[in-house]
Amino acid sequence: MNALHPPIKKLNALLESGKRGEFIAMARSAKKLLKLYPKSSILLNLAGVAHANLNVFTKAVGFYMKALAIEPNNADFLNNLGNAQVALKEYDLAIQNFEKAIYINPAFSLAYNNLGIALKAQGKVELAAEFFAKALSIDPMLIDSHVHLGDAFLEQAKIASAQRAFRTAIEIDDHCVHAYWNLSGASSSFAEAKKWLQLCVNIDPTCEKAVLMLCFMDLWETDNTDILERVPPEYTNHPFVRSFSWVLGLSERPLLLFNRWSFYDAVIKMCVGTKPFYEFGVWRGASFRYLLKSLDRGFGFDTFRGLPEAWHDNSPGSYDSDGEAPVLDGGEFIAGEFEYTLPKFFSKPRETASVINFDADLYSSTICALSYARKVIDDKTILIFDEMLMNERWEEDEYRALVEFCERQKLRFRVLAVCLFSKQVAVTLTPI
Repeated sequence: MNALHPPIKKLNALLESGKRGEFIAMARSAKKLLKLYPKSSILLNLAGVAHANLNVFTKAVGFYMKALAIEPNNADFLNNLGNAQVALKEYDLAIQNFEKAIYINPAFSLAYNNLGIALKAQGKVELAAEFFAKALSIDPMLIDSHVHLGDAFLEQAKIASAQRAFRTAIEIDDHCVHAYWNLSGASSSFAEAKKWLQLCVNIDPTCEKAVLMLCFMDLWETDNTDILERVPPEYTNHPFVRSFSWVLGLSERPLLLFNRWSFYDAVIKMCVGTKPFYEFGVWRGASFRYLLKSLDRGFGFDTFRGLPEAWHDNSPGSYDSDGEAPVLDGGEFIAGEFEYTLPKFFSKPRETASVINFDADLYSSTICALSYARKVIDDKTILIFDEMLMNERWEEDEYRALVEFCERQKLRFRVLAVCLFSKQVAVTLTPI
């Protein structure tokens, strides 16, 4: 890395410490100097770094592209360009640039790490894990790669491996807040999750999500229902606090789980396992594959071309699986938008569902799926909503769909289980 190029880790640390002014000054200085030296690839790259750390990623991409026009084989520039493209969710382009950087410099550990991040964002977690491991084979002290590898393991239901990766990050840096937070979300018990959260807050009292989650857990233990009395006024409209308030306000306390897989295990124990399950929103099939281990038959519905419309900051086409459905014994997959595929599928008699996993994210897709799936729902069917809580506008999505569906069908829902770390809620429905 050129001596004039500030290390990316240092830049990130400066940004996280609130020294935004340094990047503003850096961007201004680079702009002035580029008038004198417009063909300086170093200055162009520095301008890109400054803008990237100011979250102005489109401008950063422009500067990196100009730098690469002068030095097309500069691995650092390619890596920086890929990082900006990841921030813009241009994953395919980012992957190409990380691969070029690695081709030029096969020992470029950060490029392997960043390639893993881009692949993981596309749902290719097994492949991503391979690149995080490759980064660590080059640089075993690369903390970010340990954390990302743990995340990739956790998404594959390899909980013990995930925990080892997070603990290794802590062994390298016992102030690695992300590792403590992730360990809380890989926990199998209330006490374990709370321990990691407390350590997280001890290290960084400004870690908002850990502080709020710990507050919720304190209230849960004491059967107190009013979180608004415990948080400062500026947090009363925080999506976490709104979610906590809803859970604490339920008439019955549901099971409280701490990761996606223990949540599924709890649901499977409660359901009628001899019946098939249905899943709306399959993507790469991780959840479907896990459910299939215990429930022998399943039907999956997805466009396999990504979201049909924008969902918050996700553009149409996000969660694309390249048009390919998983190939799994016991699984039958129906491709296409729900409004076209579900009328045909449910025009024939279908077995009552053991479990229905709603993971379509969108209100429109979820209400559509609920409406057609009504025929296979009875009072023993467990409905899972995969993105029901914790998001910025969670009340507008799956939660809204569930409430409106129940109102129309004159049903009430009973909450059986909640996993706040994975945003999941499991319910059953009964007539009013």
